[in-house]
Amino acid sequence: MGIIHSFGSDDYLTPPQIIKALGPFDLDPACPPNMPWKTAKKMLTKEDDGLLDKWWKYKARVWNNPPYSRVWPWAQRLAWHVDVNGGSGHFLVTSKSTGTRSGQLMLRTADSAFFVGGRWQFYLPSGEITEGKWVDSVLYNLTPFDTVKCIKAIDSEVLSGVLMRRLL
Repeated sequence: MGIIHSFGSDDYLTPPQIIKALGPFDLDPACPPNMPWKTAKKMLTKEDDGLLDKWWKYKARVWNNPPYSRVWPWAQRLAWHVDVNGGSGHFLVTSKSTGTRSGQLMLRTADSAFFVGGRWQFYLPSGEITEGKWVDSVLYNLTPFDTVKCIKAIDSEVLSGVLMRRLL
């Protein structure tokens, strides 16, 4: 497994306005230990081991912004969760590298993919905005419900970019 992106830490937070527009979420299984805002009702840290946790316990609307240095196992877990639990509201933010194993899995699993226009400004656990030295991102909307949430966020101008829907 190759590292897609890393600047010495994987603790980079999704902008709160994106979480608000796409939420609410029942579970965020990959949170840093210190969060300046809530991403979900239940937020699991590395110590909780979100990969092994039983996601179905949380009614399963999952926000997943995985560590960029270790995307593959999170993509596998999220795809399994959708297939087995049939939940709604599952998202995965990763690099636009659709040719990677995780990108291919998400493209096969997702109802749609939203290619972010420009680059999101992520945050540090302190609440400070990063300097924007990020790879481009794609947001995989894993169910039709998620795609509708994404379209509403586009319509309200919280998100900008290109939404592509899977036909088969």
